[in-house]
Amino acid sequence: MKARLLPAILILGITILSLTTIEDIKKEKILKSYPEFIHVKISTSSYSGDSYIEMSVDSIRKSHFLRSFVNENKRIINYLFKNYSKIINDESIEYLKSDSVKLKAYFYNSLEKDSIFNSQIIQLAYNHLKRDGIIISDFMPLNKIEISTDSILSIATRFFYLYDIKNKVPRFKSCIDGCTRDEDIAMPPIIEAFCWHVIRSDDNVYYDYQAARKKIRELKVLYVSQTKKEEFYRNAMYAEMKKSIHLKNAIKIEYKKKKDILNFVMIDN
Repeated sequence: MKARLLPAILILGITILSLTTIEDIKKEKILKSYPEFIHVKISTSSYSGDSYIEMSVDSIRKSHFLRSFVNENKRIINYLFKNYSKIINDESIEYLKSDSVKLKAYFYNSLEKDSIFNSQIIQLAYNHLKRDGIIISDFMPLNKIEISTDSILSIATRFFYLYDIKNKVPRFKSCIDGCTRDEDIAMPPIIEAFCWHVIRSDDNVYYDYQAARKKIRELKVLYVSQTKKEEFYRNAMYAEMKKSIHLKNAIKIEYKKKKDILNFVMIDN
């Protein structure tokens, strides 16, 4: 009997050892990996022939320790890059359109020094890599905040916003450039990014937005003041999208998929 148990105990021991194997890395390893998935290049317009700088977040195709992190969270990373990295609005970079070597050196050096952007990426990467048995040893993760499903839904509605009223017709848009920030609603970057990911993950949300836009355009507005009209249309869109069952369900579905790596806990209300 003891002879039979020995191989089983040995296999169990090896299994436990493999599950508890932890690899330590430093934050710098992630910062130095930006060129693997955040790209910059000089392109030429097919219309004007002018040069312009193109920046993008792309999948990692080769074997790399960040491959699953980037490829599974590309929309979230892209949102944080487009809305919270300083380099996006750095006018100095325009003077480097004629030298790709200097452009890339300046671009990645700026990204590595960008404390706001880096804090968001490192926190997200910490949660993901920990799941894979990799610990960022020189990073102290923040405690997860608690937020209700209803609050996340309210934030998500801010991605469907009024940008103009032309010939008495309200014009709305929804894009990665960001959402309408509301002083009455706390909107941490990671939750904004998650909401953008949710909106793009379900086509039915877009169809609900199209229906809401059509419905609102048919409303009769009695306000004379332009400011009052804008406020009316803006709040009407928020209210319509908050009623979207598809949006609420998409939030729950995507949260369930990503709750281990997101730095917040969603509470049903």
